[in-house]
Amino acid sequence: MIVRLACGALQGVDAFRVDLEVDFLRKGMPAFVMVGLAEGAVREAKERVFAAMRSCGFTLPAARITVNLAPADRRKAGSAYDLPLAVALLGAAGILPAERLEGWFLAGEMAELITSGTPNIVCIQPFACLPNHVVGKGVIKSLRAAYPGANIVAVDYDPGASEVNQLNRIKLMLTAAQRALHAQEATPKKPQPPEAPSISLPHPKVAML
Repeated sequence: MIVRLACGALQGVDAFRVDLEVDFLRKGMPAFVMVGLAEGAVREAKERVFAAMRSCGFTLPAARITVNLAPADRRKAGSAYDLPLAVALLGAAGILPAERLEGWFLAGEMAELITSGTPNIVCIQPFACLPNHVVGKGVIKSLRAAYPGANIVAVDYDPGASEVNQLNRIKLMLTAAQRALHAQEATPKKPQPPEAPSISLPHPKVAML
């Protein structure tokens, strides 16, 4: 069974779509092969992903696994392929429904930021345009549905968009972040032990991708 997922890569300051394809063949000698001009950190994803899956209680059956990163003529580097590789492996093994994985652009960094206490995210060029326009299913919309407290703004690389429009998007996001922070501060909390005085002012956590 072949499972295909979308992710992104950089070439200079420009982003391009990468299709990660996993072929799971139960016949023949078990092996793991990755093709598509993957550099060292990408090839090491096998060890990271397999260790994480074992820690989560997932066991893959013995099989010959081929991972293709298309387009094959562009180099891929970094650890951004760990999440799509893990999901594609689970889909190819039948643990996840493979038919529901097609067409998704997976961005693990945003979900990790939200769950670690940084819900305010500015997704700037070059990757902002990919989840919005290249892939049919909007990952940002799904993240907002899964995490209602997420405050994400996408600043697309679009020569036709004015600077004022892009700045207004960020200002609206910061206004929403301040409003959420004030609402959180106004919520009654249980008494806590006294802490050492601090001179820092409260501010929302904002991440830029």
